[in-house]
Amino acid sequence: MAYTIDQKPNQLAGANSPMVFVLKEDSPAIYNANKFRYIAQVYISTTDASTWVEKAKIKIHKNSANVGIVDVHKIVRSYLETQEQNVGNQETIVGSIHSIGISDTSNSYSQNTSQVVGVKLVGGYEKASSATAAPEETLDQANTIIYSIPASTPYTDTGTNVGGLDIDGTNNPLTNYIPSGATKKFLTNAPRVQFVRGSSTAGDNVDELTIAFINDGLITDGDVLVKMAIEYYNSAGGQIGSTKYFTNDTGSGGKATADDVKNSLLYFGCGTANLQNQVDVNDAQPSDFADWAYYVIYGADGSGNQETDKYYFYRYGSGAKVDDRHQSCTRYDNVRLAWRNRLGAWDYMNFRGKSTESVDITRSDAGSVPGTWDSDKFNYNNWDRGKKTLYTEATRKLTINSDWLNEDEGVWLEELFTSTNVQILADNNVVYPVVITDKRYTKKTSVNNKIKIQYTVKLEYANKVRTNS
Repeated sequence: MAYTIDQKPNQLAGANSPMVFVLKEDSPAIYNANKFRYIAQVYISTTDASTWVEKAKIKIHKNSANVGIVDVHKIVRSYLETQEQNVGNQETIVGSIHSIGISDTSNSYSQNTSQVVGVKLVGGYEKASSATAAPEETLDQANTIIYSIPASTPYTDTGTNVGGLDIDGTNNPLTNYIPSGATKKFLTNAPRVQFVRGSSTAGDNVDELTIAFINDGLITDGDVLVKMAIEYYNSAGGQIGSTKYFTNDTGSGGKATADDVKNSLLYFGCGTANLQNQVDVNDAQPSDFADWAYYVIYGADGSGNQETDKYYFYRYGSGAKVDDRHQSCTRYDNVRLAWRNRLGAWDYMNFRGKSTESVDITRSDAGSVPGTWDSDKFNYNNWDRGKKTLYTEATRKLTINSDWLNEDEGVWLEELFTSTNVQILADNNVVYPVVITDKRYTKKTSVNNKIKIQYTVKLEYANKVRTNS
């Protein structure tokens, strides 16, 4: 007879989906005892696998099958946050997360500060010697360790994967996001083809963009990304120059083999602004290539073998024929959005359609009777007011429109509309937090919308306008 953790999430679990553990005691003499309850102690590590802090002790009544089932995802989720800061490998803030390679030009990577935690579940039970006796705890009967990121897994049903849960440890919904081959993804559901602003002129390369990826070590389901590869191509699809590699090491802000939760998930700066400003790798700036039309990013092992899928970043107006809708310039002001995606990392898009800005103003007014009522003679001053504004409160709002998009981009944008963290990235590296005020996302298709698909997004700046109130 034995106590076991009979079921658990996979080694890497999303904290925004259920994280279910099944506790099982085999001895009827124990689980049929008076006042029997299973105990689940939840420990969290924000460092390594040897440092644990107890955060919760949960007591669970057995079900009809004599097991205890507990979901700990809400506990775990409270220790995970959106990565807002670029910290390199020194844990000192050098700018926003989007500014990798810009705020510190020598670091093309950033470690995470709150994107991964270790979760240790220790199982036990309590029971009483009689119906009137107080129960006594028996702890540390079994334990297991997993790691978690602030991800949501979709509702699916593939036999062992029901509702996005890893039912028996063989079908992890996050498998596709763990580097181990040429089909694996970075921590994004963005289309493999995206569009950026840039040219061979250094000042035109203004788009900030990062990709996040699982870094092997503590989480042992994947391979090591020793380097990040970049390749530039012309409009005919011919590679320009050689493949450039950004080594994932402490000198560049990363670390190849993780030994801590802070380096088990890394960010890499790969927008035109990030690549242009970094000095980590020579001859890898967009301005080094006169006729580049797009570049390709992928993760690689020490020999340069591909360990992730390839992501393509096409330059507006390059003449490349991947998507004619994106070839021309725009007469409208560009608005670049960044938002937290469903994997807990950041996605980006330029909104190049018509935009309108407004300011909603709320006033608090008070009335008075003009005149010099407290003087020996009554008189009026020209500046006396019968109505006064005590204070004003102003909220800046913005309505923006996308380019003409394809259906894949439209599906992806659902993550923007449902995101809890959206930002405007100005070209001067300033970040403005905003809130989407749209209450509905309508999925558009080329059939229903006659090929052309465009999305309108209504935004409200998260901070009030500073008035003279």
